[in-house]
Amino acid sequence: MSQKFSYLVIVALAVLCFILVNQKSAADNTVPVAVPGNAPVNTQMVTPSIEVNATEFKKFQANQFVVYASIQMANRDKSVLSQQMGERRNKIFAIAKELEIPESDVQQNSVELRKEWSYREGVRKFVQYNGTQNFSITVDDKQNAANLVEALSIEFDIDVGRTIATLKNTDSLQKSIVDAAGKKAMEKAAMYAGSVGAKLGKIINVGTGYSDGVVMHDAGDVMLLSNGPMMKGARLNRSADMNAIADSVTLSAEIRLVVEIKQ
Repeated sequence: MSQKFSYLVIVALAVLCFILVNQKSAADNTVPVAVPGNAPVNTQMVTPSIEVNATEFKKFQANQFVVYASIQMANRDKSVLSQQMGERRNKIFAIAKELEIPESDVQQNSVELRKEWSYREGVRKFVQYNGTQNFSITVDDKQNAANLVEALSIEFDIDVGRTIATLKNTDSLQKSIVDAAGKKAMEKAAMYAGSVGAKLGKIINVGTGYSDGVVMHDAGDVMLLSNGPMMKGARLNRSADMNAIADSVTLSAEIRLVVEIKQ
């Protein structure tokens, strides 16, 4: 009898413990209800801050020019096409040498060779091989860039693309633009904070904008079309018109700044 009574006591204590544990868990998960007439308590402090954007632009005189050109030829015989393209490639290097452009400044990619097919009456028939090779030639002088463009443009099977004006020391110049944009952003933030009698505190966040680091080439980039046989044999001109060559580069930087404000 005593053993049965002890067993019942143990079961009762276990049930009681289970009820107490569930009540505590429910109390812990209870969401406090706001009492009407009392303002809600915010345990997180919001730091007063101001957010501003500032942009800086500056134009520089270009001191480097990149001329893009390509050889485009076609022939049914692949070996003949390869020989012809080699001759045109040698001509590009010869022109560069005549203009005293170092061979190391003439960059070339690999020859791209494609097969052209015709489809007549559902029959696939080989037409010819189409070969292409692209070049980029860097020069330090605007007049030399204009001379190079003209010399290449009169050569048969050589097409001249854009001539882009660049800067040799872009990274250091870009840093000066970023520094100026940051200074302008801080001055702007201080001005707005001062208008309401506040002062700037610590910097909370710094971000870049859409125009950060953009290099814009001014109007004047040249684009020449494919040349024809009538231009072949024209003489090299060492005083070509420079008006078609861009000569300035604009660097820009944009900064988004969030700064703490204090009364």
